[in-house]
Amino acid sequence: MAVRTGLSWVGRMAMTCYVLQNLIFYDFGLGLVGKLPAGWNTWGTLAVYVGVALFLVFGSGLRLRRFSRGP
Repeated sequence: MAVRTGLSWVGRMAMTCYVLQNLIFYDFGLGLVGKLPAGWNTWGTLAVYVGVALFLVFGSGLRLRRFSRGP
């Protein structure tokens, strides 16, 4: 049930989450991809991605408490 709720939040704010994800990870935003240590293995990179994804899910939930859909 919690997964379904989180996915519905992201679905209602899909474009916003997509843009924020790109701004966090790539060079035209925060550039997190370039700041990760070269020695990190797949699990470290996956952990960072999951953390950002959870941030976006909970951020979407906070936004949708006040508004019915994303900007």
